[in-house]
Amino acid sequence: LNVLGLGEEVELYTKKMVDTRVDALQRLDKALITASRANDPEVVHEVCALAWTLALPVLQPNLRKQAKRTLQSCSKALEDIRSPLHELRAQLHLEVARCDIADDLYAAAAIQVQKGLALDYSAPEDRIVEY
Repeated sequence: LNVLGLGEEVELYTKKMVDTRVDALQRLDKALITASRANDPEVVHEVCALAWTLALPVLQPNLRKQAKRTLQSCSKALEDIRSPLHELRAQLHLEVARCDIADDLYAAAAIQVQKGLALDYSAPEDRIVEY
């Protein structure tokens, strides 16, 4: 992935950083399709974890839409294989819900929130952030 080629710019919010991460997310989306078709849960887990890590800096209100498709694909793929990575699954569902809210898709957002809350996962109190 080209993200490593960003060097020190990897932590700065530049157009190049955003474009590189979005491109990497699109490539991971394709890799996720291949892993799902191959029925390889380990690769699905790795792709989704990497996609989450790459998407984090792009989850700003004005950039969030660019990561939505990959996050949706990851949450669906993990759901399909009944992944035990409940923390990751909950985070993905809640971020997809935020994207849906930004698009005024409140019913879709409610479904994503319910899916996230239905997982048997609770965050440690020191990691809970209130908005």
